[in-house]
Amino acid sequence: MGVTDTARRARRVLEFPEGLAETASACFVYRLYAADGTLLYVGSTGNLLGRLGSHAADKIWASRVVSVRVEAFTERDAALQAEREAVRREKPAQNSVLYIVPDGMTANEVRQIQKREARKGRMCTQCAQRFDATRSDSKTCSSRCRQKAYRDRNKAAPSTTGRVASRAVYENIHSMN
Repeated sequence: MGVTDTARRARRVLEFPEGLAETASACFVYRLYAADGTLLYVGSTGNLLGRLGSHAADKIWASRVVSVRVEAFTERDAALQAEREAVRREKPAQNSVLYIVPDGMTANEVRQIQKREARKGRMCTQCAQRFDATRSDSKTCSSRCRQKAYRDRNKAAPSTTGRVASRAVYENIHSMN
């Protein structure tokens, strides 16, 4: 089921007002509720039906959503501020990162900090020392250990081309003479 089909389904299931998504507003803040009235999620978007459709397609908790409340904003900054305040004040069950966002930071900045923290204290696969990785896929602490890992991999699987093969052919030719 594509995002467009899911958005149509979301409009039908949530009894979403037809004209609201076509307004000239730049951004929306929406609240998704369960049947028992529990606030599940607060979000903001410029494409309301598409966003609701992506929730319906991707989120496990989307099947619990029975109603949606929408606020329209003309400026994205105002919508983001309203979303942040709503998440802090109302504490929806499925929002997580915005609870801890300090003032003046965006959720993306918080995620970047969390990723950076996750890269700290990794263990080098060659020398078993702890190091702070600069990349998410780092496995070695230095270029020296990275080179050693490369050489170890090449020793484990000898090449049939290049110098090794050439040397074997050379020795074969000269042994025949």
